[in-house]
Amino acid sequence: MHRLLFLLLLPLATLAQPTSTQREAAQRKAALQKSVMTPGIVSETHTALMNQYDVLFHHFDLMLQRTSTFVRGRVLTRARVVAEGFNRFGFELHPSLTVDSARVNGVVQPVSRNEAEGLVVLDAPVSAGTVLEVEIFYQGLPTATGQAALSEGINNAVSPAWGNRVTWTLSEPYAAYEWWPCKQVLGDKADSVWIDITTDVANKAGSNGRLARVVELGNGQHRFEWRTRYPIAYYLISATVAQFVEYNLYAHPAGSADSVLIQNFIYDNPETLPTFQEEIDLTAGFLELFSTHFGLYPFYLEKYGHCMAPISGGMEHQTMTTQGFFTFTLTAHELTHQWFGDHVTCASWQDIWLNEGFASYGEYLALEHLGPDTARSWMIDAHNFARPSGGSVFVTDTTDVNRIFDYRLSYKKGGAIVHTMRSLIRNDSLFFAGLRAYQERFGGGVASAADLHATMEEVTGTDLDAFFQEWYHGTGHPTYDVQWNQQGANLVLFVTQGTTGNVPLFTTPLEIEIRQADGSDTLVRLEFSAGSEVTRTLNLGTSPVTEVVVDPHLWLVQSSTVQKNEVLTSADAGAASGYKLYPNPSHHEFRLEMPTGAPRKARIYDTQGRELKRLRLERASQQIISVAELAAGRYFLRIGETVTLPFVKE
Repeated sequence: MHRLLFLLLLPLATLAQPTSTQREAAQRKAALQKSVMTPGIVSETHTALMNQYDVLFHHFDLMLQRTSTFVRGRVLTRARVVAEGFNRFGFELHPSLTVDSARVNGVVQPVSRNEAEGLVVLDAPVSAGTVLEVEIFYQGLPTATGQAALSEGINNAVSPAWGNRVTWTLSEPYAAYEWWPCKQVLGDKADSVWIDITTDVANKAGSNGRLARVVELGNGQHRFEWRTRYPIAYYLISATVAQFVEYNLYAHPAGSADSVLIQNFIYDNPETLPTFQEEIDLTAGFLELFSTHFGLYPFYLEKYGHCMAPISGGMEHQTMTTQGFFTFTLTAHELTHQWFGDHVTCASWQDIWLNEGFASYGEYLALEHLGPDTARSWMIDAHNFARPSGGSVFVTDTTDVNRIFDYRLSYKKGGAIVHTMRSLIRNDSLFFAGLRAYQERFGGGVASAADLHATMEEVTGTDLDAFFQEWYHGTGHPTYDVQWNQQGANLVLFVTQGTTGNVPLFTTPLEIEIRQADGSDTLVRLEFSAGSEVTRTLNLGTSPVTEVVVDPHLWLVQSSTVQKNEVLTSADAGAASGYKLYPNPSHHEFRLEMPTGAPRKARIYDTQGRELKRLRLERASQQIISVAELAAGRYFLRIGETVTLPFVKE
C-alpha cells in the first residue's frame, strides 16, 4: 500500500515506465478480467475493449446536493495499458449524462458515444505497459434504469420515518454508470481512490476511506475530501449527501496496534441518534468478533462506518456502509461484507453467494456469540425461507438483478449452506482457519466459489466436492422419513431420504438425537453415501425413548417426518438393502423393486401396527403394488419377516 501511495505522487513521466513485475501483475489481472466477464450494461465487444487497460486509480471531483440527483464533475482514471496498439479508452456512462470534454495526459481528445458505451480516442496508439491519465468532465440528471439491487445508481428521497432529504449512490450490480464514467468489470479493482465532494455547508458528504480534510470554499460551499488506499471494486465506491450529525466510536480488534474508527453519519434529527445509538454501539463488538473469525478487519488503517439513507436495508460500501436503519442482524450483515464482498469480491455475479451467503451467516455468528437459542431461531427462519425456493444458490442468469439478489436463495439458503459446510468440517478451528486463509489469499482481489472450495479443502482436509455439487449447484433439499421402535434395550431406526429438486441423493450425514426418560441424550450420525435408506440398531438401555429429533443442530435445510413403527424390529436393520418403493408418496400405486430371492409374502400395516392387506408378490424383480383402496395416510409394506418399507398414500 505504501508503494501505491508513493506512485500517486510521482510525475506522470515516471509512472509511464512500468517494471517487469508490474507488467506481469497487469497481465495476470487482465487475464482474470477476461475469464470472469458476465453480462452487464455494454456489449461484450465494448467490455473486451475496456479490458485492454488495468485501472490503477480514480480521482472523483463531484458537485452534489441533498435536494437533487443532478451531478456535475470530473473523474480522472489512471490506467495501465495491457494491449499493444491501444488507441481507444472505453468507458460506460448512461446516455442521460453529458460528456463535456475529455483529456488524456492533459491533452483534450475527442469522445464518441453509443448509448451507454463511450470512447475517448487517442491521437496516436500506445504500447502495452504505458500508463495514461484520462479525465472525463460530465454532468446531467441521471435516468433510473433498475440496474441496482435496492434503488438506482443515484437517488434522492426523503426518509419517511425521519423527514431528512438525502442524495445517495448505490451501484450494485450494474448501476455505477448512472452517475460516473466507469468500467463495470468485477475483476479490475482500482488500487486506490480519492473522492472529493463539493456541497452546501449545511450538508455533510460521506464516502470511502479516511476523511483527509474538509475545505471551506466560500459562497456557502465546502468540499469533503475522502481517500482510500485499499483496492476497491467499482460498485463499492459511494457518495452520500445530507444534513448529518457525526457520531464516532472505536473498536479494538486483536492484531491491530491501534483502535479502529467507526465513523457514523446520522440524520441531523434530535430523535434519530438516541433511537439507534444502542444498536450502532454494537458495531465495535461485531468488528472485534469477526476479526477473530475471519482475520483482522481488512481496512483497519482507515475506518468503518455508516451513512444513513432512506433504503430498505443496507449496502456494504467499502469502509462506510449505507444503511436505512440499525438492527442487530442488519448491522452484522453489512459489516461481514467488509470481508466477504469488499476485501474479497465475487469474481462473477454467478457466485454472489460468496458475498451475500457469507454476510448472512455473519448474522448467525453474531447471534451465536450472544447465545445458542437466539442463533437457533435465526437458522430456523433461514430454513423456512429456503425450503420452498426453486433454483440453485449458484446464479445461472446474471442479467436478472432480482435473481442475483434472490432473498431465499442468495441470502437465506446461502447462509444456511455455509452452516452445512461447517458441519462437514466438524472442527470450528479448521473451519475458521479456512475462511481466514481465503481472506489472506484473495484479499484485495476477486475469487470464485471454486477458489473457496480449493482453499477450504486444502486447509481443513475435508472433501467438499459433494457439498458444492449438491448444495451449491444443485436444487431442492432432502426429505427424511424416520421410523423408529424400541424393543427392550434396543432402538431400531429406519430412515429413508427423498429429495425435492434435481439432486438424486444428498450425501451429507444426518444427525438424529434420541432423548430418553432418564434424561440421557444420544446423538446418532447417519451416512447416506451408499443409498437413500439407512438402518441402525442402537443399544441404549431400557429407559423409554421420549423423543426422536431430526437434525437437532440445524445443519441442513431439510424437511422430515418422525413416526414410531410398532412393527419395526431389530431384524430389519440392514435387511431393506436392495428394495425400493417408488414414487413415494403416490396416489394409486407404487413400483416395487426387489433383489433376487426376496420373500413372496407381504403385508400392509397402518401406523398403529394393524394389518390392512395381504399380498402375494411375483417372482419378478419389479412389480406394481396397488393401494387405490387405502385412505390417504402413512403405511408400511412388510415383506417377509425382516423388511419394512414406509410409504405415503395421497
